[in-house]
Amino acid sequence: MTYRSPRDLVRGAAAVHGDRLAVIEAEERLTYSALAARTAEAASVLKRAGVAAGDQVALAFPNSVAFLVWFFGILEAGAIVVPLSPMLSAAAAKDIMETARIGFLAADDSAAFAGEIGMTPVPAPVGGPGTGSVLWRGAEAVPAIETRPWTQDGIMIRQFSSGSTGRPKHMFRTEWNYFHSYRHYCEMLGLGSDERLLGVAPFYHSSGAGSFQVALHLGATLIVMPHFLPGAVLQTALRHRPTVFRATPPMIEALGSCWIERGDEKAFDMMRHCSCAAGRLSEAAVANFYKRYGVRVRNRYGSNETGTVSIDLDDDYQEGRVGRPYGGIEIEIFDDAGEPLTIGERGKVGIRSAAACKGYVDEPELSAKVFREDGFVFPGDLGYLDDSGRLFVLGRTDVINIGGYKVDPLEVENIIRELDGVRDVIVFGGEKA
Repeated sequence: MTYRSPRDLVRGAAAVHGDRLAVIEAEERLTYSALAARTAEAASVLKRAGVAAGDQVALAFPNSVAFLVWFFGILEAGAIVVPLSPMLSAAAAKDIMETARIGFLAADDSAAFAGEIGMTPVPAPVGGPGTGSVLWRGAEAVPAIETRPWTQDGIMIRQFSSGSTGRPKHMFRTEWNYFHSYRHYCEMLGLGSDERLLGVAPFYHSSGAGSFQVALHLGATLIVMPHFLPGAVLQTALRHRPTVFRATPPMIEALGSCWIERGDEKAFDMMRHCSCAAGRLSEAAVANFYKRYGVRVRNRYGSNETGTVSIDLDDDYQEGRVGRPYGGIEIEIFDDAGEPLTIGERGKVGIRSAAACKGYVDEPELSAKVFREDGFVFPGDLGYLDDSGRLFVLGRTDVINIGGYKVDPLEVENIIRELDGVRDVIVFGGEKA
């Protein structure tokens, strides 16, 4: 294993694969050399605006070349990237920016919330790094975070949880964490530089970010799509023949059931690896996708806290089975007292990985419940390991207490999902009216 700081991912790839095609977005094509040049322009703009080591720069773009250019431009400037959804409301954006004390925002010019929350555009020629990009500055100066960029412990990303169990939690990801998050996946699947990755899941989310991480790490080609629309995905796949697709359950369900034209079933003829994470994927959805395209979907498992930790490579798909851990990652099952259980016993899933973060920002009590001093992280899932080391995820540990009865939200979701007319569902506990 040769460690290279993820801050230098684009520059490093350009040095080795300069003339190779790095990114395709609609009609735009960029080689690795061209991508590195535009990333360097973005880093220069940021530095001229006063961005330095330890400063936090929020990033609000749909999937695009501009996202990649600014993402790695921020890193090359020595700063910390804070990926945000470009669809955030002004209130949500303001809460995040104030809570995290973020002083700068690089955004698509359609991101309406920047001006609404009191930020002002930086007067700089930012059209070069990405047409339609705007760099914004907050009204007040904020202190930089103490860190050492270009070291393994250097803070690189401020990631947010989905907030499905309450207000979103903040996590810092170091350069060492980030390096292992894509290395594990590439090594497990034996991927190489000839891959073409379909980047459809949102890049600002940790699951979607894996597409561009893997592509750049390999020196492969990334096919960028700004949004998921089944017809557009099929036409793009027919044109560019992706070999790797990191999907979400709704994507697999939609592509397996949507109306298609004659010939669309050949869209994934070159697909070598199709994997799915970020939710429960039904056996019916997997069967429909395989019947239509002849491609098997593999379950991936992980969390915001740990990164992806396992993948199921067996051909007989089974809901809840998420396979064996990647090399270098440990998965154990623990009881309520924190003691390890034996094969087949059901309990709390614990994960130890170099890709896992160390705790939640400014949440010591919550961190103590999730992150153990010995390195095990408990993302809140129940499961068991079989005698071949495969992990089965059964549900969540955050069950809902209803009149003394313990109700697992996943069980309720599975029942509702089978009802006619239901596409997807999420169940969570609420306060009694």
